[in-house]
Amino acid sequence: MFDDIPDVECFVKDMEGRRIGVSEGVWRRLGFRSASEMVGKKDHYLFPPYVADQYVRSDRQVLETGLPVVGQLEIWVNEQGVLDWFVVSKYPVRSTTGRIVGIMGTLRNAPRSQRAFTPGSVLGKVMEYVREHFRRGISVAELGAVSGLSERQLRRRFAQEVGMGLAEFIIKTRIQIASDQLVRTQNAISQIALDVGFCDQSAFCRAFRQQLGVSPGAYRRRYSGATG
Repeated sequence: MFDDIPDVECFVKDMEGRRIGVSEGVWRRLGFRSASEMVGKKDHYLFPPYVADQYVRSDRQVLETGLPVVGQLEIWVNEQGVLDWFVVSKYPVRSTTGRIVGIMGTLRNAPRSQRAFTPGSVLGKVMEYVREHFRRGISVAELGAVSGLSERQLRRRFAQEVGMGLAEFIIKTRIQIASDQLVRTQNAISQIALDVGFCDQSAFCRAFRQQLGVSPGAYRRRYSGATG
């Protein structure tokens, strides 16, 4: 069914994170020849550890609470093989007795996931503007001018349709780019902090830990050399 729905992809995993099934868009995106080639594979086989760990944490939240996660932004691999933002929803799969036996989810590339996020749309313009200017401070007034909305309208609409506030989206964008730089370059953490728009290393480290649960230094030590 999901093979026939444009721009929406689906996956199903068991309790151990092994894939039971995926839609065509998923296996093609990751370079496989069929869905059967992905069956049984876990996230750490398919993705760099620093990316796979984020998926596992999100999956565990659903499995442990039994509550779905809807419309969450996660880093995924786009059609060009580059890490990008995707809108992900995950739901527990239950047996006939009600016991949780796995997880299923859908994902959509955020800028094209719905009309609201298309490149020329209001929120599409805002998201692209953040991606282009994340290295410096970005005010809500500035984003309001880009969108053509008042600050109040933009805040409300962005929160409703993206699932987070503007400030959080800016922070997540910066942390996404910083995490990639930490494992792919030898740049000093202080330099990376400035490169991605933080005023100093201390502010960067606090935000990084809040988003990913570890310090930038620990993250680099854990994943450096594991991106190939």
